[in-house]
Amino acid sequence: MVHGNSVSIGCLAMTDAKIEEIYTLCDAAHGGGLAFFRVHLFPFRMAEDKMRLAGGNPNKTFWENLKEGYDFFEKNQIPPDVSVKDGRYEFKTP
Repeated sequence: MVHGNSVSIGCLAMTDAKIEEIYTLCDAAHGGGLAFFRVHLFPFRMAEDKMRLAGGNPNKTFWENLKEGYDFFEKNQIPPDVSVKDGRYEFKTP
């Protein structure tokens, strides 16, 4: 459930321009022959300076786990395969 209009009832809320960008990429992937693809979303750019600002946030532990996937992509420039084990994301080379 991803849509524009900047509203949410349990789904991802974003501007119409951002959902159009995501939709266009998804449409191109399908048009290019991909039957399956993943969309990886992060709450913010997870650079070290931004992570330091998260110091007292109750989501900090979760964000540190997400940052593993963020760092994987930044290093390899491909999205990792993601699985969940013991309530944590695990990221590995596809």
